[in-house]
Amino acid sequence: QIKGILCHLSLITLCSFVPLVDWSSHLGGFISGIFLGLLLFSFSIKRKLWLGLYGFSGFFFSLMYVFITLQYLYGRSMDRLDDEERDSLTDLCAFYKESLENYDCQCSA
Repeated sequence: QIKGILCHLSLITLCSFVPLVDWSSHLGGFISGIFLGLLLFSFSIKRKLWLGLYGFSGFFFSLMYVFITLQYLYGRSMDRLDDEERDSLTDLCAFYKESLENYDCQCSA
């Protein structure tokens, strides 16, 4: 099983270097997979102490991961961005306008 996991991990790592694919999404999926794996596979453990420890850890870390992600995503607004970050968003809209036909940028800068 470890060979299959390492094979998939290496393929995902290679796919992270494709243009317009963000490596942080792959890293986030990997981390959340570990936490959810702790939770889901803890039920196959026979000893109650380890079952409770792994189950609680998986649940706690999964919940914290979702909370921190939502806080990061929705806690930032355009008002709190500095000029450099706003310019990078504006450049991103220009990039998509040049790359894609019929793209209408909805950025509010």
